[in-house]
Amino acid sequence: MALAQIEGDGWELDDAEVVAKAHPSTFWLPERERRESLRPGDTVKLIFRIRTVAEDGNQEVHVERMWVTTEGLEEGSYLGTLENNPLCTSDMVAGFRVIRLHRLH
Repeated sequence: MALAQIEGDGWELDDAEVVAKAHPSTFWLPERERRESLRPGDTVKLIFRIRTVAEDGNQEVHVERMWVTTEGLEEGSYLGTLENNPLCTSDMVAGFRVIRLHRLH
C-alpha cells in the first residue's frame, strides 16, 4: 500500500523534516531515532494536507495537525488510526484507518 496522495486520495501527509528545517525555532520534531522506533499504541502528531470541494465546485487545500495512534509496521511504513476529527471535512473522522506514515512525517 502506497502513501496517500492528495490527487487520488484527497489528503496526504506533509514532510515534517522539511517543516522543521524551515521553522527550527517554532516547529519541534522528535529525533530521527525516536521516529524510527515507534511501537503499536504510540501517538504521533502529523501534518495533514486535505482537499475539499466547496458547493460552487472550487477546490481548497487545508492543513491540519492531527493525532494518529500507531498500530504496527508493514513494508517499511507505520500504520495508524486517526484520533481526532479535522475541522475542514467530515469525510475523515476519528477512527479513520489505515494511515501509512514514515519517519519523515
